[in-house]
Amino acid sequence: MAISVESNMNNVYAGVTVLLVDGDSTCLIILSKMLRSFGYKVVTTKRATDALCIIRDQQHKIDLVLTEACLHDMDKYELLETIGNISSLPIIVMSTDYDRNAVLGSLFKGAALHLEKPITMDDIKNLWQFTLIKGREINVPIVEAKSCIKEVSSMESALGVVVDGRRNLRDEKRKRPLEVENDKEGDNCDQGSSTLKKPKLIWTNELHNRFLQAIDMLGSE
Repeated sequence: MAISVESNMNNVYAGVTVLLVDGDSTCLIILSKMLRSFGYKVVTTKRATDALCIIRDQQHKIDLVLTEACLHDMDKYELLETIGNISSLPIIVMSTDYDRNAVLGSLFKGAALHLEKPITMDDIKNLWQFTLIKGREINVPIVEAKSCIKEVSSMESALGVVVDGRRNLRDEKRKRPLEVENDKEGDNCDQGSSTLKKPKLIWTNELHNRFLQAIDMLGSE
């Protein structure tokens, strides 16, 4: 099971194309190798203007933008705003300046995530998930996608049994106190009805004499 999941994950990486933008040639080479080691497809450029041209011309081929915040040919927020105006690509920003204002500024301008340099393998391992947040489809091979669906459906069905079982138990637990409360209410209603019932009148000689006296008084008046 673990082997099939790992192969499916590799295919997920292979379905994601990252546009990598960094003005430092060394960083560009290192990050590109790191991304490709996971199976990502990588398109590289050192200039923000070139990145915008790539996005305009090949937007349907790009799934994610990983860019340095400070580029030589464009303000650090200008690239974010421009990409946001022409596409819905998720943007991950990298920078050595990781203070609060820089992070909030990037997020406010449209970045999905702000990473601090130096970038680690753990930082970029799950970047493909941001393509799902934006609702973009990853180009996973059809055969592998079907196997993934089967695995997920089998897991869901297995979990569904447990979930339904728990729901049934919860429903039973909910019904029990309700039934008890209904029984109590029924008892209270019975008690209330018994208290509201008038006691049975027993005609005694004393009551009969009082009745006769009342008639005499009414007749005399």
